[in-house]
Amino acid sequence: MKLMVPKAWAGLPYFDKLKGLQGVPVINIHIWFDRKLTTVDHLLFSRSPLLSVYADMSTTCREYADPNRSMLELVFAPAHEWIGKSDEDIMEATMKELERLFPTEIAADGSKAAVRKYSIVKTPLSVYTASTGRQAYRPTQRSPISNFYLAGDYTFQRYLASMEGAIFSGKLVTEAIVEDVNLGKRPETLKKIAEGEKPAALAAA
Repeated sequence: MKLMVPKAWAGLPYFDKLKGLQGVPVINIHIWFDRKLTTVDHLLFSRSPLLSVYADMSTTCREYADPNRSMLELVFAPAHEWIGKSDEDIMEATMKELERLFPTEIAADGSKAAVRKYSIVKTPLSVYTASTGRQAYRPTQRSPISNFYLAGDYTFQRYLASMEGAIFSGKLVTEAIVEDVNLGKRPETLKKIAEGEKPAALAAA
């Protein structure tokens, strides 16, 4: 968001305080195995210092459903020291950690469960660093710019940076828009949307 703010707005306190939020790197790893590793049907927090959370997508997600072979999705974080490393190095470290988590099913040397394929996705600037005092830098959903609102996990709401926070911020944006329309603060276009009418500009899109 900081990179997208128009220069004319950048000096406003509302947008200027975004500088207090710093993104952290996160790496997502997807690994397809030749056998089933777990049947746990939910996200798991890991005791690993590298793999913070993971899930067997072959059990938890219909799109990857497979009764015989696992597809693990893992979050590799903190990733500051790893974001610049090769996929091969990251995968090697991941397999060593998985050997500790699944000692009877996985061996780092590949002598047990075999990796069919893998994919590594690097996000240099992911969620913001949830350090002391960061809450004061999170912007509210209603901006000082007419007809401009912000939604996202970084905005001010009850949750930290997360999917839940992003969704909840969208709810707060909706409430702010409805309040402003009812108070007559926003353009006629928003009033039409609130009343269920689709404006011509949107109808043509």
